[in-house]
Amino acid sequence: MHHNHTNSLTERFFAKVRCSGPDDCWLWQGYTDIYGYGRIRDNVKRIFAHRLSYQIHVGPIPDEMHVLHRCDTPACVNPSHLFLGTHAENMTDMGKKNRARGKVAHGSDNASAILTESSVVEMRRLYHEGVPVRELSQRFGVSLATADCAVHRRSWKHVT
Repeated sequence: MHHNHTNSLTERFFAKVRCSGPDDCWLWQGYTDIYGYGRIRDNVKRIFAHRLSYQIHVGPIPDEMHVLHRCDTPACVNPSHLFLGTHAENMTDMGKKNRARGKVAHGSDNASAILTESSVVEMRRLYHEGVPVRELSQRFGVSLATADCAVHRRSWKHVT
């Protein structure tokens, strides 16, 4: 795949991203596959939006390398949430995140979720009482991005 993406592909990419703060998940607003990963059509085929984001913001992806998510949000294209890994690391990461074989695990069924449904409910309650996200992230032992996504319902949408 050529790395010299035309401006139009970059422009189309940014037209389909909901960018929030630098620590937050940037959610892909375009087409997503059954696993929740954003896809965008280049001249030839549908490519992963998070891979394109990595190429735009960071640079070329070496052959045989995968782009993995630090956050647990397949639709996220924030380059600060992405990192390179091998196929084996990707499989391990997917296993930990319970995404292997097309399972999208919700909430605490997900092995990498430190939060539980009850802690998300509590976190949202505290947030609405004025506790800042940074303090919540420290109190619940999760990253700023995880706390922010939870209180703003970008993750844990199934928890009311």
